[in-house]
Amino acid sequence: METKFYQLIAKTALLHNGVRYEQGESIELTEQEAENLTLYVQLDEAETARKAAEQKAKKAKQKTVEPDKTSDKTE
Repeated sequence: METKFYQLIAKTALLHNGVRYEQGESIELTEQEAENLTLYVQLDEAETARKAAEQKAKKAKQKTVEPDKTSDKTE
């Protein structure tokens, strides 16, 4: 399930899954979780975009194959 980052905008702390979040902190939520907390959070588009770019770069790095270094032996 895809998650996005939201910023806590409530004037009070939020306890979610046993973790306490203070006003202004980012919290990673699914769309369903965010719908249930709409009075307390708003989408943090910058953080969500940054994390998506990190994930994309990580996947691209995993796809690159390192050359076989055992073929450099000279006889």
